Amino acid sequence: KSSEGTYYWRDLLGLRVINQHGQDLGVIVEMLETGANDVMRLQGDERSIDGRDRLLPWVLDEVVLEVNLADALLRVDWDADF
Repeated sequence: KSSEGTYYWRDLLGLRVINQHGQDLGVIVEMLETGANDVMRLQGDERSIDGRDRLLPWVLDEVVLEVNLADALLRVDWDADF
C-alpha cells in the first residue's frame, strides 16, 4: 500500500474476493488498465461459488469495500450473477 486507499497491483494479485453476501468469487489473477477505471480479472476455482472467471471494476468504496492484505482477502459489493 503506497498511501491511504492506494495499492500496488502486485499486492492485489492472489487475493481471494468475497462479496457482501459471503460468496467466494475467485482470486485476482490480473489487473487491467482501462480508460474509466482499473479492472480486476478474477479466476474461479474449486473454492469459488461457480468456478467462473469475472471482470470487476476497481472502484474503492463502491465496488471494493475492504482490502485485507494480511488475510489475502478483498471484500466487494458485487452480485454473483453479474
